[in-house]
Amino acid sequence: MHDDSQPAAVRARSIVKSFGTGDTQITVLKGIDLDIYLGELLLLVGESGGGKTTLLSAIAGILDIDAGEIDVLGVPLIALSPSQRTRFRGQTMGFIYQQFN
Repeated sequence: MHDDSQPAAVRARSIVKSFGTGDTQITVLKGIDLDIYLGELLLLVGESGGGKTTLLSAIAGILDIDAGEIDVLGVPLIALSPSQRTRFRGQTMGFIYQQFN
């Protein structure tokens, strides 16, 4: 449950991401909308190849999206250069990877 007076810590709207080109192009994220609030516990589950890692990479600013918008802590990721996104990610996010490598 979240406080409706607080803005989302992560706000994603109409996220689209494809890989490949031409006949081999696969759209992994198709118009994803997502709000994540501070203090909220969120589980992202789905089948292998379903786009979970792609979505997390887009939210972290590691992966550029084809369409849509992502704001993290009120900052629109599209407004940041790659080096600014790297710095922002280092200051605001943490990752726990499924495999140690």
